[in-house]
Amino acid sequence: TLWGRALSSIPFLKAKRDLHTYSLIAVCLCLALARPQWGEIEENHQTTGLDIVVAVDVSNSMEAEDVVPTRLKKVKFVLKQMVARLAGDRVGIIAFAGSAHLQSPLTNDYDYLREVIDGLSPASVSNQGTDLGAALKTSVDTLNRGAEQIGSAERPNSASSRVILLVSDGEDHEEHIQTTIDLLKQNAVSFFAFGVGTETGVPIPVRDPNGIRVGYKRDQKGETVMSRFHPEVLKEISDPLNGQYWTLGAGEREMESFLAALDSLSRGSKQDQKVVTREERFQWPLGLGILILLISLPGRRQKSRLAASPVIASAVVLFLAYASEACADTTLGGYLGNQEALKQLEKKDFSQAKDGVGAITQYLKAIDDAKQSGDTELLEKSQQALLKAAQQQSQPQ
Repeated sequence: TLWGRALSSIPFLKAKRDLHTYSLIAVCLCLALARPQWGEIEENHQTTGLDIVVAVDVSNSMEAEDVVPTRLKKVKFVLKQMVARLAGDRVGIIAFAGSAHLQSPLTNDYDYLREVIDGLSPASVSNQGTDLGAALKTSVDTLNRGAEQIGSAERPNSASSRVILLVSDGEDHEEHIQTTIDLLKQNAVSFFAFGVGTETGVPIPVRDPNGIRVGYKRDQKGETVMSRFHPEVLKEISDPLNGQYWTLGAGEREMESFLAALDSLSRGSKQDQKVVTREERFQWPLGLGILILLISLPGRRQKSRLAASPVIASAVVLFLAYASEACADTTLGGYLGNQEALKQLEKKDFSQAKDGVGAITQYLKAIDDAKQSGDTELLEKSQQALLKAAQQQSQPQ
């Protein structure tokens, strides 16, 4: 009602109303930020990307401490950084020493891959030693099985999207490098290698189950075993395959170079992948909050009835209509008219208003325009005049 609007504009009553209004708006916004979801949407996505198999040396020599903190820990750190930078590429992990074992098939579940990388240790492979040939053969088999499982559109003999990354200190106890090179040529893969360690040689620490070093590895004669980095072995594999080799340093330049090399390859098309996602419902609390905000805007006058509609589109139309009207009210003529209404209110002259309705209506327009124009003095006087007018009209005639 008109009196309800008038009384609600008195400062302490208006402040209480605004507190409840803004609290409700805040609740709606918090609910929207929580991103409520219900219902499921199933979509088919055409996936593209590389198939990358990483063969990681987990032999005892990778426990050497010539690289901080150890060779293997350095490798694990670099691989996790690499996985964090990939998008859409499938990665498989192979751990090898005297034999090779698949730790993770090709997948783009990067959280799972990081867990697999964290778990790599000499205990991942039962028999020790270093067999690079077994590692690379298992890598090729993993690539071939991965292509068959998802129906890759790439030709089996195309190296454009098939990658093998070998990570080792280069010690090979089996020495059948040429056989390995022939295998890779036959299966057409892009080959890369990371070497880790120093060529000076360091002892291999022996640790208890708690990871505490209790000594160094010794041979049958009781002499300390020294582990040396052999980059020439990795280069011997890389060069005939037109691959690329890097020795891991203290920084991450080698990883950046590797990622740049991956970007130069063409990412093959895979079969459609079904992805099930939950449907976002944040629009409902967000829309409700916007609706309440629009309803609570000053200067609604008769339009407040329309703003009560639950349809957000109607609220937006109301807001735009009000905004244009408010701009018109801020003209010089409107402002002077409101000043005259204010003078009449201050004089308590209600003779020209029927039952005080005209005075209250003039006040409402005066306070609305004061808010729009930013005239704080006019706003304060209007509020004081309203209170006087309300008291005058409440007195018996």
